[in-house]
Formats: sequence, C-alpha cells, structure tokens
Amino acid sequence: MLALFEDGVLCRGLERFSLDASAAAQRLLSGAAVFLDAFSHSSYHTGLSALVTVNARQTSPWSGQSAALIEDLNEIGWQDYAAVILAGTARGAENLAGLLCEKGISAEYRDTLDRAEPGRVYVLPGMLSAGFEYPDEHFILYTHGAVPAGLRKPRRRAPKDSKAVCSLAELSVGEYVVHTVHGVGIYQGIHKMDVQGVLKDYIKIEYAKGDVLYVPVTQLDLVAKYIGPRENTRVKLSRLGSKEWQNAKRRVKAAAKEMAKELIELYSKRMQAEGYAFSGDSEWQHDFESGFPYEETEDQLRCCDEIKHDMERTAPMDRLLCGDVGFGKTEVALRAAFKCVSDSKQCALLCPTTILAWQHYQTVLSRFDGYPIRVELLSRFRTAAQQRE
Repeated sequence: MLALFEDGVLCRGLERFSLDASAAAQRLLSGAAVFLDAFSHSSYHTGLSALVTVNARQTSPWSGQSAALIEDLNEIGWQDYAAVILAGTARGAENLAGLLCEKGISAEYRDTLDRAEPGRVYVLPGMLSAGFEYPDEHFILYTHGAVPAGLRKPRRRAPKDSKAVCSLAELSVGEYVVHTVHGVGIYQGIHKMDVQGVLKDYIKIEYAKGDVLYVPVTQLDLVAKYIGPRENTRVKLSRLGSKEWQNAKRRVKAAAKEMAKELIELYSKRMQAEGYAFSGDSEWQHDFESGFPYEETEDQLRCCDEIKHDMERTAPMDRLLCGDVGFGKTEVALRAAFKCVSDSKQCALLCPTTILAWQHYQTVLSRFDGYPIRVELLSRFRTAAQQRE
C-alpha cells in the first residue's frame, strides 16, 4: 500500500493536499490575504502590509417587543446611525416599519438592502442568531430571534396526582385516607403483625367509634388520600360494617349517571348549533406566538393547538383550561384572543377582581404591542363616561 502511494498509483494528486508553513506562506503571498484575529501578534509567517483595527460588539436578539426596540434605537441615537432590523417574516417587517414611523422614527421596509445610509432605519425580513454593531462605522443590526437559553423560563414538572398513593412514604400519621370498600378513615401508620406464623406489614386505619382496619401493604392500591371538603378541619369518618359508605357510593354513581345524561343532551344540542369558524393561523399569529419571551411547556403547546382547532370548527367551543399558578394559562388565553381579534371579532377577558383585571390589562398591552389591536379596561376604576364608551 505504501509503495503504491509513493509511486503515485494510489491517491494520485493528494501529495500536495496539505502544505507546510513555508509553502502556505508562499501561496498567500501570491494573492491577497486577510488575517482575522482577536489580538494582533508577530507570529504570522508572512509580512503584514497593513494593520486594520475593527471594533465590533454583539447585540442580543430582539424578542419582538417594540417598546424595547424603540428604546434601544433612541438610546444609540439612530439619527447618526445606519440601523438595520431583521424582523422575521415579511409581514412582520412591514408592520414594524409602519409602527416605527408612527413613533417618529424614520423607518422603511426593504426586501433587500445594498447600502445603508445614516439617519435611516431599514426593516427587512430575515433572522440571524445574534445582532452586531460597528460603533466606529455607526452601523448596527438588530435581529428577531429566540430568547437566549440563559433567560428562558425553566420548564416546571407537573405535580403528581394528589389523590393516588404510590408509596407509604407519601402518607403521614393522622392523615385522612379513603379505602375503596370501607370509606374514610385516619391513617395510623405501619404495624407488623403475625398472621398464621407469617410476619407481614399492615396499614392501620382508624374509623368512627374506634373501629380499626388493618390493610396489607400489598393492597396499597385500595387506599387513596382524602381530597374532599373539610369543615373546620373535621371530616366525618365512616363506620366499619355499616352500609353508609356503600349507600354513599350508590348515590354518587346515580348522580353521576344523571349528570352524564344531562351532559349528553346538552352537547347534542351544542353540536347541532352553528357557530363562527375562525380562520387558520396567519403570519401575524405566528409572529405573535414567537414573541413569547419564555419557553413553552409541552402542555401549553398542546392546549394552544387544541383550543385553536376548536375555534376553527363551526361547532361552538366549550372548553375549560385548568392549571396551577405560574404554568402559563394567561399566555394560552392571549393566543386564543389574538386569533379571535385577527378575524375582526371582539374578545372579552373576565377577571374576578379589579386588581387582577388591571394586571391582565398591563400584560395584554405588553403582549399586543406593535399590532393594530385596541385594548381597553372596564372596571370600577374607570369613570362613568369611560365605562359607557
């Protein structure tokens, strides 16, 4: 193999694939070469005809908030700069250019750009991983992009079902529990018992009138945590041997069947009713959702898709969105509201308190900033004339 390579039979033409330092320097001297380095030093193998210093800095991606962008432009003094903004989609770029003009900034939309003049702001479609600025040249470029990983809101794990008991460590002595067959009792810990010469662990549950039930730990699936209402922290305990618990279960089953019958009749009427079918997602919808400054959870994305799918059907939507505090229900609602308003419809967001209404009003103003959507607040904080209007 080595002999074939040395004779030029194998890999013909690759003997000059890699040049040594001297040969590489001669090749560079035969043409024009530019060395890019963070610091100048004397270890180059060729003589330098000129040393050019370029000052540049990276700018963070623009999250889509027009107020922050306008503040940055005014801070650098855009009148003396040639500024370029990559706004993502063409529709988003056109919308942003119009908004900047309304705010007194000399902006114009361009599909392409050959030369940037000082004192002008050019808005183009497109996106980069980050923006950059050449202070000496008075040039800056902002780009629409994802929020940096370090600024993203970490995903939270959904809490476990508070009802299911997966291990004995989840139970505390004195806690209310429910046995599938015998009803509500108080958990009194683990006890070892010798039954017919076999030592086993049993769960002790205390019931009304001092009754006690020992449940083998192998039957843990029959025990669940009590999640019902508590009046003055006292819960009515079941009695062993009585039919009270079984009668309660029968009443609940009968009530559930009656409710299911009513729901079937209600939903059959709803399915026959004709509602408004909203249009599919527009470019504005995609731009609005991409402007969310945090990373969505999987449940958020799934709920958004399901709700928008319901809105695009002719059947009236009837959906309840549930979630703990801080898990992003507001953003899901705002995306549905944006889809509604995009079809020239009105949308109302009802809040239980005036303070919460004011907080949501501020959130909506911030999220809808940059879009031709009118947002108003109706509460007792408004005057009578404002409320009538």
